[in-house]
Amino acid sequence: MATTNETSEQSIRFPAFSFSQGLVTVIKSLDEINECRKLGFRKGYYKGLTLVDSAGNEFRVVGARKIKTLPFKFTFRDFLELLGANPRWQIELKFGSDFRGISLEETKKLILDSFRKEKYFWEEMCDFEEFRERIQSAPTLEHIFGAFREFNMA
Repeated sequence: MATTNETSEQSIRFPAFSFSQGLVTVIKSLDEINECRKLGFRKGYYKGLTLVDSAGNEFRVVGARKIKTLPFKFTFRDFLELLGANPRWQIELKFGSDFRGISLEETKKLILDSFRKEKYFWEEMCDFEEFRERIQSAPTLEHIFGAFREFNMA
């Protein structure tokens, strides 16, 4: 049986890595990924979304559905999104019930795959080589999260 946000929120230990479409981000709660733009939702941001929490568990999103359209904020960015008919949506995630432990090496591989898939994004960092080296040589998951914080990626 699949679980929803509420059940998974209790079992996911934050911070966690979020992997989707070649991107990796650090999230501190599900609230950070329960909001998206209409276009991102339709382009499949949540298809194959995987979370790796700070305890080394992997959670896969098996479904996502729109809950509601969020109110317009009076920022220039939201104004442009409104003109482009790309409102913000609140999303409910459905997680698979079969979460599993993931090794440090598997987690590093997911991050390094992001570096390859999104090469131009990552290479914009002025100290990318040092960051990548820190990820590759990290002895624990805690050190990887620390590297993301230190390089302002979390």
